[in-house]
Amino acid sequence: MSRFQSPTVVDGTLFTGDQDGNVYAIDITSGEKHVLFRLGDRTVSSPTVVNGVLYIGCDDGNVYALDIETKASSDDSRVLLGTLGHHKNRVTTDPARISSHPHNSPNQRDPGKPSDEDTDSPVDSTYLSSDHTTVAIETGDTSREPDLAAVSSPPRRALTDDEIEAGEPIGSGGQGIVHQAKILDDCPPNQVALKEPQQQNRTLNKSVVESFLEEAETWEMLDNQERQKPRWNTSEHIVGIVDTGDQLPWIAMEYMDGGSLGDRLADHPDGFPIDEALWIGECICRGVELAHNNGIAHLDIKPENILFRETKDRKWDVPKLADWGGSRKLAEQTGTMEALSVEYAAPEQFEQQKFGDPDMLTDIYQVGVLLYTVFTGEPPHTGSQLAVRCAVVNDTKPKAPSDCRSELPAELDRIVLKAMAQKKSERYRTISILVNELQSLRTGDGVTKRSEKSEPESG
Repeated sequence: MSRFQSPTVVDGTLFTGDQDGNVYAIDITSGEKHVLFRLGDRTVSSPTVVNGVLYIGCDDGNVYALDIETKASSDDSRVLLGTLGHHKNRVTTDPARISSHPHNSPNQRDPGKPSDEDTDSPVDSTYLSSDHTTVAIETGDTSREPDLAAVSSPPRRALTDDEIEAGEPIGSGGQGIVHQAKILDDCPPNQVALKEPQQQNRTLNKSVVESFLEEAETWEMLDNQERQKPRWNTSEHIVGIVDTGDQLPWIAMEYMDGGSLGDRLADHPDGFPIDEALWIGECICRGVELAHNNGIAHLDIKPENILFRETKDRKWDVPKLADWGGSRKLAEQTGTMEALSVEYAAPEQFEQQKFGDPDMLTDIYQVGVLLYTVFTGEPPHTGSQLAVRCAVVNDTKPKAPSDCRSELPAELDRIVLKAMAQKKSERYRTISILVNELQSLRTGDGVTKRSEKSEPESG
Protein backbone atom coordinates (compact mmCIF):
# COMPACT_ATOMS: atom_id res chain seq x y z
CA MET A 1 0.00 0.00 0.00
CA SER A 2 1.21 3.51 -0.79
CA ARG A 3 2.27 5.59 2.19
CA PHE A 4 0.05 8.37 0.80
CA GLN A 5 -3.22 6.49 1.22
CA SER A 6 -5.21 4.43 3.69
CA PRO A 7 -7.54 1.48 3.07
CA THR A 8 -11.33 1.45 3.16
CA VAL A 9 -13.37 -1.30 4.88
CA VAL A 10 -16.87 -2.22 3.67
CA ASP A 11 -18.88 -5.26 4.85
CA GLY A 12 -15.86 -7.17 6.11
CA THR A 13 -13.71 -6.48 3.04
CA LEU A 14 -10.71 -4.15 3.05
CA PHE A 15 -10.08 -2.30 -0.22
CA THR A 16 -6.71 -0.75 -1.01
CA GLY A 17 -4.59 0.38 -3.93
CA ASP A 18 -0.87 -0.27 -4.25
CA GLN A 19 2.25 0.98 -6.01
CA ASP A 20 2.17 -2.07 -8.29
CA GLY A 21 -0.87 -0.58 -10.07
CA ASN A 22 -3.34 -3.07 -8.59
CA VAL A 23 -6.50 -2.56 -6.54
CA TYR A 24 -6.85 -5.28 -3.89
CA ALA A 25 -9.71 -6.69 -1.81
CA ILE A 26 -8.72 -8.41 1.45
CA ASP A 27 -11.17 -10.50 3.48
CA ILE A 28 -10.70 -9.31 7.08
CA THR A 29 -11.77 -12.67 8.56
CA SER A 30 -9.76 -15.09 6.41
CA GLY A 31 -7.00 -12.76 5.27
CA GLU A 32 -7.54 -13.81 1.65
CA LYS A 33 -6.19 -11.24 -0.78
CA HIS A 34 -7.57 -10.83 -4.31
CA VAL A 35 -6.51 -8.63 -7.21
CA LEU A 36 -9.63 -6.68 -8.16
CA PHE A 37 -8.26 -4.73 -11.09
CA ARG A 38 -4.98 -3.91 -12.81
CA LEU A 39 -4.89 -0.18 -13.46
CA GLY A 40 -1.28 -0.28 -14.68
CA ASP A 41 -0.23 2.92 -12.88
CA ARG A 42 0.34 3.53 -9.18
CA THR A 43 -2.78 4.47 -7.23
CA VAL A 44 -2.36 7.86 -5.56
CA SER A 45 -5.49 8.31 -3.44
CA SER A 46 -7.30 6.39 -0.76
CA PRO A 47 -10.19 4.32 -2.14
CA THR A 48 -13.72 5.47 -1.35
CA VAL A 49 -16.78 3.22 -1.65
CA VAL A 50 -20.22 4.77 -2.23
CA ASN A 51 -23.30 2.70 -3.11
CA GLY A 52 -21.22 -0.22 -4.33
CA VAL A 53 -18.88 1.89 -6.47
CA LEU A 54 -15.20 2.21 -5.55
CA TYR A 55 -13.53 5.50 -6.54
CA ILE A 56 -9.74 5.74 -6.71
CA GLY A 57 -7.20 8.12 -8.27
CA CYS A 58 -4.35 6.85 -10.40
CA ASP A 59 -0.92 8.15 -11.43
CA ASP A 60 -2.11 8.45 -15.04
CA GLY A 61 -4.15 11.49 -13.99
CA ASN A 62 -7.54 9.75 -14.03
CA VAL A 63 -10.06 8.95 -11.32
CA TYR A 64 -11.61 5.52 -11.83
CA ALA A 65 -15.11 4.43 -10.81
CA LEU A 66 -15.15 0.66 -10.26
CA ASP A 67 -18.48 -1.12 -9.88
CA ILE A 68 -18.05 -3.76 -7.17
CA GLU A 69 -20.28 -6.83 -6.86
CA THR A 70 -19.36 -9.21 -4.05
CA LYS A 71 -20.65 -12.79 -3.86
CA ALA A 72 -19.82 -14.45 -0.53
CA SER A 73 -19.64 -18.24 -0.79
CA SER A 74 -16.61 -19.98 0.75
CA ASP A 75 -13.95 -21.04 -1.77
CA ASP A 76 -16.03 -19.92 -4.74
CA SER A 77 -16.12 -16.36 -3.45
CA ARG A 78 -15.14 -13.84 -6.05
CA VAL A 79 -15.36 -10.13 -6.70
CA LEU A 80 -16.52 -8.98 -10.13
CA LEU A 81 -15.10 -5.64 -11.09
CA GLY A 82 -16.56 -3.64 -13.95
CA THR A 83 -16.18 0.05 -14.56
CA LEU A 84 -18.40 3.03 -15.09
CA GLY A 85 -15.83 5.07 -16.94
CA HIS A 86 -12.40 4.58 -18.47
CA HIS A 87 -12.09 0.79 -18.25
CA LYS A 88 -14.99 -1.29 -19.51
CA ASN A 89 -14.07 -4.86 -18.73
CA ARG A 90 -14.94 -7.11 -15.82
CA VAL A 91 -12.30 -9.24 -14.17
CA THR A 92 -12.80 -12.17 -11.83
CA THR A 93 -10.42 -11.82 -8.94
CA ASP A 94 -10.54 -15.47 -7.88
CA PRO A 95 -9.26 -17.06 -11.09
CA ALA A 96 -11.28 -19.98 -12.37
CA ARG A 97 -8.44 -22.47 -12.45
CA ILE A 98 -8.89 -25.58 -14.59
CA SER A 99 -7.89 -28.57 -12.49
CA SER A 100 -5.44 -31.16 -13.79
CA HIS A 101 -7.87 -33.73 -12.41
CA PRO A 102 -10.78 -33.85 -14.89
CA HIS A 103 -13.40 -34.92 -12.34
CA ASN A 104 -12.79 -32.01 -9.98
CA SER A 105 -14.83 -28.86 -10.04
CA PRO A 106 -13.17 -26.13 -12.19
CA ASN A 107 -13.09 -23.76 -9.24
CA GLN A 108 -11.95 -26.29 -6.64
CA ARG A 109 -8.71 -25.34 -4.88
CA ASP A 110 -6.46 -27.31 -2.61
CA PRO A 111 -6.96 -25.76 0.85
CA GLY A 112 -3.46 -26.85 1.85
CA LYS A 113 -1.83 -25.07 -1.07
CA PRO A 114 -0.89 -21.40 -0.71
CA SER A 115 -2.53 -18.96 -3.07
CA ASP A 116 -0.59 -17.23 -5.86
CA GLU A 117 -0.26 -14.10 -3.78
CA ASP A 118 1.40 -16.02 -0.92
CA THR A 119 4.54 -16.93 -2.87
CA ASP A 120 7.00 -15.22 -5.16
CA SER A 121 7.87 -18.43 -6.97
CA PRO A 122 6.52 -19.19 -10.45
CA VAL A 123 3.06 -20.74 -10.57
CA ASP A 124 2.11 -23.59 -12.89
CA SER A 125 -1.36 -22.67 -14.10
CA THR A 126 -3.36 -25.26 -16.00
CA TYR A 127 -5.45 -24.28 -19.01
CA LEU A 128 -7.86 -26.14 -21.23
CA SER A 129 -6.44 -26.56 -24.73
CA SER A 130 -8.68 -26.57 -27.79
CA ASP A 131 -9.03 -30.36 -27.66
CA HIS A 132 -10.05 -30.22 -23.96
CA THR A 133 -6.78 -31.69 -22.72
CA THR A 134 -5.00 -29.86 -19.92
CA VAL A 135 -1.88 -27.85 -20.61
CA ALA A 136 0.34 -26.56 -17.79
CA ILE A 137 2.40 -23.45 -18.47
CA GLU A 138 4.49 -21.49 -16.03
CA THR A 139 3.01 -18.13 -15.12
CA GLY A 140 3.81 -15.51 -12.56
CA ASP A 141 7.56 -15.75 -13.24
CA THR A 142 8.87 -12.20 -13.30
CA SER A 143 12.54 -13.22 -13.12
CA ARG A 144 13.13 -12.45 -16.81
CA GLU A 145 11.32 -9.12 -16.88
CA PRO A 146 13.96 -6.44 -17.44
CA ASP A 147 14.38 -3.22 -15.53
CA LEU A 148 12.73 -0.85 -18.00
CA ALA A 149 14.59 2.10 -16.50
CA ALA A 150 17.80 0.56 -17.84
CA VAL A 151 16.53 0.84 -21.41
CA SER A 152 14.87 4.24 -21.17
CA SER A 153 15.08 6.61 -24.11
CA PRO A 154 18.29 8.64 -24.53
CA PRO A 155 18.24 12.31 -23.48
CA ARG A 156 16.84 14.92 -25.85
CA ARG A 157 19.35 17.39 -27.21
CA ALA A 158 19.70 20.04 -29.91
CA LEU A 159 21.70 18.86 -32.93
CA THR A 160 22.82 20.39 -36.21
CA ASP A 161 23.32 18.59 -39.51
CA ASP A 162 27.11 18.88 -39.12
CA GLU A 163 27.07 17.07 -35.76
CA ILE A 164 25.59 13.86 -37.20
CA GLU A 165 27.57 11.42 -39.33
CA ALA A 166 25.39 8.91 -41.17
CA GLY A 167 26.74 5.38 -41.59
CA GLU A 168 25.43 2.26 -43.26
CA PRO A 169 21.70 1.90 -44.02
CA ILE A 170 19.98 -0.36 -41.51
CA GLY A 171 16.40 -0.19 -42.74
CA SER A 172 13.95 1.35 -45.15
CA GLY A 173 10.25 1.43 -45.78
CA GLY A 174 7.52 3.61 -47.15
CA GLN A 175 9.20 6.87 -48.08
CA GLY A 176 12.05 6.82 -45.56
CA ILE A 177 15.47 5.28 -45.12
CA VAL A 178 17.24 4.69 -41.78
CA HIS A 179 21.01 4.83 -41.20
CA GLN A 180 23.08 3.96 -38.19
CA ALA A 181 24.71 7.27 -37.23
CA LYS A 182 27.22 8.81 -34.83
CA ILE A 183 27.00 12.13 -33.00
CA LEU A 184 30.37 13.84 -33.31
CA ASP A 185 30.94 14.96 -29.73
CA ASP A 186 31.39 13.42 -26.30
CA CYS A 187 27.86 14.01 -25.02
CA PRO A 188 25.43 11.08 -24.88
CA PRO A 189 23.99 9.53 -26.85
CA ASN A 190 26.93 8.87 -29.17
CA GLN A 191 24.98 6.51 -31.40
CA VAL A 192 21.54 7.07 -32.94
CA ALA A 193 19.41 5.88 -35.81
CA LEU A 194 18.95 8.59 -38.43
CA LYS A 195 15.80 8.53 -40.55
CA GLU A 196 15.62 10.62 -43.72
CA PRO A 197 13.09 10.82 -46.55
CA GLN A 198 13.87 8.81 -49.68
CA GLN A 199 15.26 10.87 -52.54
CA GLN A 200 14.37 10.28 -56.18
CA ASN A 201 17.07 11.30 -58.65
CA ARG A 202 18.74 13.24 -55.83
CA THR A 203 15.64 15.37 -55.32
CA LEU A 204 12.94 15.42 -52.66
CA ASN A 205 9.30 15.48 -53.64
CA LYS A 206 7.35 18.20 -51.82
CA SER A 207 4.60 15.82 -50.70
CA VAL A 208 7.22 13.39 -49.37
CA VAL A 209 8.82 16.16 -47.32
CA GLU A 210 5.45 17.28 -45.94
CA SER A 211 4.53 13.72 -44.95
CA PHE A 212 7.92 13.24 -43.32
CA LEU A 213 7.58 16.45 -41.31
CA GLU A 214 4.11 15.36 -40.15
CA GLU A 215 5.57 12.04 -38.99
CA ALA A 216 8.36 13.83 -37.14
CA GLU A 217 5.85 16.11 -35.42
CA THR A 218 3.62 13.22 -34.35
CA TRP A 219 6.52 11.09 -33.15
CA GLU A 220 8.08 13.95 -31.22
CA MET A 221 4.76 14.75 -29.54
CA LEU A 222 4.28 11.14 -28.43
CA ASP A 223 7.87 10.94 -27.19
CA ASN A 224 7.32 14.11 -25.14
CA GLN A 225 4.14 12.66 -23.65
CA GLU A 226 5.90 9.43 -22.71
CA ARG A 227 8.80 11.24 -21.05
CA GLN A 228 6.49 13.53 -19.07
CA LYS A 229 3.81 11.10 -17.97
CA PRO A 230 3.68 10.69 -14.18
CA ARG A 231 4.70 7.10 -13.48
CA TRP A 232 6.13 5.57 -10.34
CA ASN A 233 8.25 3.29 -12.51
CA THR A 234 9.87 4.11 -15.85
CA SER A 235 7.99 2.32 -18.59
CA GLU A 236 8.70 3.41 -22.15
CA HIS A 237 7.27 1.62 -25.17
CA ILE A 238 7.76 4.21 -27.93
CA VAL A 239 11.15 4.48 -29.66
CA GLY A 240 12.61 7.73 -28.29
CA ILE A 241 13.44 10.86 -30.27
CA VAL A 242 16.76 12.67 -29.74
CA ASP A 243 16.13 15.58 -32.14
CA THR A 244 14.59 16.41 -35.51
CA GLY A 245 15.62 18.63 -38.42
CA ASP A 246 13.19 20.56 -40.60
CA GLN A 247 15.16 22.05 -43.52
CA LEU A 248 16.57 18.90 -45.07
CA PRO A 249 14.34 16.88 -42.73
CA TRP A 250 15.62 14.08 -40.54
CA ILE A 251 14.72 12.27 -37.33
CA ALA A 252 17.52 11.26 -34.93
CA MET A 253 16.10 8.52 -32.76
CA GLU A 254 17.03 5.98 -30.13
CA TYR A 255 19.29 3.31 -31.62
CA MET A 256 17.53 -0.04 -31.16
CA ASP A 257 20.39 -2.54 -31.07
CA GLY A 258 18.20 -5.65 -30.89
CA GLY A 259 16.76 -5.54 -34.40
CA SER A 260 13.09 -5.87 -35.31
CA LEU A 261 10.41 -8.37 -34.39
CA GLY A 262 10.46 -9.38 -38.05
CA ASP A 263 14.12 -10.41 -37.68
CA ARG A 264 13.38 -12.40 -34.53
CA LEU A 265 10.43 -14.29 -35.97
CA ALA A 266 12.88 -16.02 -38.31
CA ASP A 267 14.47 -17.56 -35.20
CA HIS A 268 11.06 -18.63 -33.82
CA PRO A 269 9.28 -20.33 -36.76
CA ASP A 270 6.79 -21.94 -34.35
CA GLY A 271 6.31 -18.86 -32.17
CA PHE A 272 7.94 -17.39 -29.08
CA PRO A 273 7.85 -19.01 -25.62
CA ILE A 274 4.40 -18.32 -24.18
CA ASP A 275 5.43 -16.07 -21.27
CA GLU A 276 7.75 -14.00 -23.45
CA ALA A 277 5.14 -13.70 -26.20
CA LEU A 278 2.57 -12.43 -23.70
CA TRP A 279 5.06 -9.90 -22.35
CA ILE A 280 5.94 -8.68 -25.86
CA GLY A 281 2.21 -8.24 -26.49
CA GLU A 282 1.82 -6.22 -23.30
CA CYS A 283 4.68 -3.88 -24.26
CA ILE A 284 3.28 -3.29 -27.75
CA CYS A 285 -0.16 -2.58 -26.31
CA ARG A 286 1.32 -0.04 -23.88
CA GLY A 287 2.89 1.84 -26.79
CA VAL A 288 -0.40 1.81 -28.68
CA GLU A 289 -2.23 2.88 -25.51
CA LEU A 290 -0.04 5.98 -25.22
CA ALA A 291 -0.84 6.92 -28.81
CA HIS A 292 -4.58 6.38 -28.35
CA ASN A 293 -4.60 8.47 -25.19
CA ASN A 294 -3.25 11.31 -27.34
CA GLY A 295 -5.73 10.86 -30.18
CA ILE A 296 -3.32 9.05 -32.53
CA ALA A 297 -3.93 5.80 -34.40
CA HIS A 298 -0.74 4.12 -35.67
CA LEU A 299 -2.42 2.13 -38.50
CA ASP A 300 0.72 0.21 -39.52
CA ILE A 301 1.50 -2.14 -36.63
CA LYS A 302 3.63 -4.96 -38.03
CA PRO A 303 6.79 -6.86 -37.02
CA GLU A 304 9.10 -4.49 -38.91
CA ASN A 305 7.82 -1.57 -36.81
CA ILE A 306 8.51 -3.30 -33.49
CA LEU A 307 12.15 -2.71 -32.54
CA PHE A 308 14.11 -4.13 -29.59
CA ARG A 309 16.65 -2.82 -27.09
CA GLU A 310 18.99 -5.53 -25.84
CA THR A 311 19.28 -6.23 -22.12
CA LYS A 312 21.73 -8.14 -19.94
CA ASP A 313 21.65 -11.03 -17.47
CA ARG A 314 19.33 -13.19 -19.62
CA LYS A 315 16.46 -10.73 -19.27
CA TRP A 316 13.95 -10.34 -22.08
CA ASP A 317 14.90 -7.70 -24.63
CA VAL A 318 12.53 -4.72 -24.65
CA PRO A 319 10.25 -4.04 -27.65
CA LYS A 320 9.22 -0.52 -28.59
CA LEU A 321 6.87 0.82 -31.25
CA ALA A 322 8.39 2.79 -34.14
CA ASP A 323 7.52 4.40 -37.49
CA TRP A 324 4.63 6.84 -37.26
CA GLY A 325 4.54 7.62 -40.98
CA GLY A 326 1.17 5.93 -41.46
CA SER A 327 -0.38 7.32 -38.28
CA ARG A 328 -3.32 9.65 -38.33
CA LYS A 329 -4.70 12.21 -35.96
CA LEU A 330 -8.27 11.05 -35.59
CA ALA A 331 -9.65 14.57 -35.81
CA GLU A 332 -8.37 14.81 -39.38
CA GLN A 333 -10.29 13.65 -42.43
CA THR A 334 -9.60 10.03 -43.23
CA GLY A 335 -8.53 8.78 -46.61
CA THR A 336 -7.13 5.79 -48.43
CA MET A 337 -3.67 4.82 -47.25
CA GLU A 338 -0.99 4.85 -49.91
CA ALA A 339 1.05 2.03 -48.38
CA LEU A 340 -0.52 -1.02 -46.78
CA SER A 341 1.09 -4.00 -45.05
CA VAL A 342 -1.46 -6.46 -46.37
CA GLU A 343 -0.89 -9.37 -43.97
CA TYR A 344 -1.47 -7.06 -40.98
CA ALA A 345 -4.21 -4.86 -42.45
CA ALA A 346 -7.73 -4.64 -41.03
CA PRO A 347 -10.88 -5.03 -43.17
CA GLU A 348 -11.58 -1.28 -43.07
CA GLN A 349 -8.16 -0.61 -44.60
CA PHE A 350 -9.27 -2.55 -47.68
CA GLU A 351 -12.90 -1.41 -47.97
CA GLN A 352 -13.76 1.71 -46.00
CA GLN A 353 -17.22 2.05 -47.49
CA LYS A 354 -18.22 -1.36 -46.14
CA PHE A 355 -16.32 -1.49 -42.85
CA GLY A 356 -15.83 2.18 -41.91
CA ASP A 357 -12.80 4.43 -41.62
CA PRO A 358 -9.53 3.24 -40.06
CA ASP A 359 -9.28 4.33 -36.44
CA MET A 360 -8.12 3.11 -33.04
CA LEU A 361 -10.04 -0.15 -33.47
CA THR A 362 -7.90 -0.74 -36.56
CA ASP A 363 -4.85 -0.76 -34.29
CA ILE A 364 -6.54 -3.34 -32.06
CA TYR A 365 -7.12 -5.59 -35.09
CA GLN A 366 -3.48 -5.21 -36.13
CA VAL A 367 -2.28 -6.00 -32.61
CA GLY A 368 -4.43 -9.14 -32.74
CA VAL A 369 -2.74 -10.22 -35.98
CA LEU A 370 0.66 -9.43 -34.48
CA LEU A 371 -0.15 -11.53 -31.39
CA TYR A 372 -1.27 -14.40 -33.63
CA THR A 373 2.08 -14.19 -35.42
CA VAL A 374 4.16 -14.01 -32.24
CA PHE A 375 2.46 -17.10 -30.81
CA THR A 376 2.31 -19.24 -33.97
CA GLY A 377 5.22 -18.01 -36.09
CA GLU A 378 3.19 -16.70 -39.02
CA PRO A 379 0.22 -14.37 -39.71
CA PRO A 380 -3.32 -15.80 -39.81
CA HIS A 381 -3.64 -15.22 -43.57
CA THR A 382 -0.75 -15.74 -45.98
CA GLY A 383 -0.28 -15.93 -49.74
CA SER A 384 -0.60 -13.30 -52.44
CA GLN A 385 -1.84 -9.81 -51.60
CA LEU A 386 -5.11 -10.58 -53.38
CA ALA A 387 -5.56 -13.85 -51.48
CA VAL A 388 -4.98 -12.16 -48.12
CA ARG A 389 -7.31 -9.29 -48.99
CA CYS A 390 -10.09 -11.70 -50.02
CA ALA A 391 -9.66 -13.74 -46.83
CA VAL A 392 -9.92 -10.65 -44.62
CA VAL A 393 -12.79 -8.97 -46.47
CA ASN A 394 -14.79 -12.21 -46.81
CA ASP A 395 -14.22 -13.04 -43.12
CA THR A 396 -12.45 -16.33 -43.81
CA LYS A 397 -11.82 -17.70 -40.33
CA PRO A 398 -8.16 -18.50 -39.61
CA LYS A 399 -7.15 -21.47 -37.52
CA ALA A 400 -7.24 -20.78 -33.80
CA PRO A 401 -3.72 -20.24 -32.43
CA SER A 402 -3.98 -23.42 -30.36
CA ASP A 403 -4.78 -25.38 -33.53
CA CYS A 404 -1.42 -24.25 -34.90
CA ARG A 405 0.43 -24.88 -31.63
CA SER A 406 -1.17 -27.33 -29.24
CA GLU A 407 0.44 -26.06 -26.02
CA LEU A 408 -1.25 -22.66 -26.32
CA PRO A 409 -4.13 -22.16 -23.85
CA ALA A 410 -7.67 -21.91 -25.17
CA GLU A 411 -8.04 -18.60 -23.32
CA LEU A 412 -5.46 -17.13 -25.66
CA ASP A 413 -7.59 -18.16 -28.66
CA ARG A 414 -10.45 -16.08 -27.30
CA ILE A 415 -8.28 -13.02 -26.69
CA VAL A 416 -6.53 -13.05 -30.08
CA LEU A 417 -9.61 -13.86 -32.17
CA LYS A 418 -11.67 -11.19 -30.40
CA ALA A 419 -9.04 -8.56 -31.23
CA MET A 420 -9.14 -9.78 -34.86
CA ALA A 421 -12.92 -9.70 -35.24
CA GLN A 422 -13.99 -8.48 -38.69
CA LYS A 423 -16.69 -6.22 -37.26
CA LYS A 424 -15.35 -3.32 -35.22
CA SER A 425 -18.20 -3.68 -32.75
CA GLU A 426 -17.00 -7.19 -31.84
CA ARG A 427 -13.40 -6.20 -31.07
CA TYR A 428 -12.08 -4.94 -27.74
CA ARG A 429 -13.42 -1.45 -27.22
CA THR A 430 -10.08 -0.12 -25.96
CA ILE A 431 -6.48 -1.28 -26.08
CA SER A 432 -6.42 -0.98 -22.27
CA ILE A 433 -8.84 -3.89 -21.95
CA LEU A 434 -6.67 -6.02 -24.21
CA VAL A 435 -3.44 -5.33 -22.33
CA ASN A 436 -5.12 -6.12 -19.00
CA GLU A 437 -6.23 -9.52 -20.31
CA LEU A 438 -2.74 -10.33 -21.61
CA GLN A 439 -1.17 -9.34 -18.32
CA SER A 440 -3.68 -11.35 -16.31
CA LEU A 441 -3.09 -14.41 -18.48
CA ARG A 442 0.69 -14.16 -18.09
CA THR A 443 0.67 -13.64 -14.33
CA GLY A 444 -2.04 -16.22 -13.67
CA ASP A 445 -4.38 -13.68 -12.04
CA GLY A 446 -7.03 -13.71 -14.73
CA VAL A 447 -7.32 -17.27 -15.96
CA THR A 448 -10.89 -17.88 -17.07
CA LYS A 449 -12.77 -20.69 -18.74
CA ARG A 450 -13.35 -20.54 -22.49
CA SER A 451 -17.07 -19.85 -21.90
CA GLU A 452 -16.50 -16.85 -19.63
CA LYS A 453 -16.39 -13.24 -20.80
CA SER A 454 -13.93 -10.66 -19.51
CA GLU A 455 -16.13 -7.72 -20.39
CA PRO A 456 -19.88 -7.29 -20.58
CA GLU A 457 -21.52 -7.46 -23.98
CA SER A 458 -22.47 -4.11 -25.43
CA GLY A 459 -25.98 -2.93 -25.97
